[in-house]
Amino acid sequence: NAHVVADGPRVVTVFFENGKQFPADAMGFAKGGVDLAALKIQNQRNLPTLALAKPDYAKKGYRVFAIGTPLDPIFNNTCTQGYISRINKDGMIQHNADTNPGNSCGPLLNTQGQVIGVNTLAARTKVVIPKHPDLKAYIPGGNGINLALPIAKVNSFLTDLGNNNISASSTVPAKKEASISNISL
Repeated sequence: NAHVVADGPRVVTVFFENGKQFPADAMGFAKGGVDLAALKIQNQRNLPTLALAKPDYAKKGYRVFAIGTPLDPIFNNTCTQGYISRINKDGMIQHNADTNPGNSCGPLLNTQGQVIGVNTLAARTKVVIPKHPDLKAYIPGGNGINLALPIAKVNSFLTDLGNNNISASSTVPAKKEASISNISL
């Protein structure tokens, strides 16, 4: 996702499941506020890939799997499951496969292991503590409001990338803390 690498260095480190790590160049960003970025792993060829689902595959009620590295690298390669609960007008996939900070840019997979989207946002639940109203606490994930960019936007970005029609800087607006509910303790 663009929000992961936008403010970072132009060369990042990519870690593989087998423990190997390689430098990767941040190639560019999707235009129009789409939260996608492209990395080119240096000096590597024939890397493993995931199959992409057809753009119209995702449907409300379908089972999905989210893969990522939530919170800390010690939790790398996690896989959670859930269901698509909604598809917005712009194609964003809302699902309840648990995601947390660090799951961004992880794939959202269908039951055939095909990518149907890219996880981008997990809403947070705000906790209000009456005796300490200035203390703000957010509980990441676990509330069923997780969003993934649809594969159609990924395909469009891949086409733009091939045509060198990408942005040198992120076009994604800074994310604001959002709460969907308050829990008083």
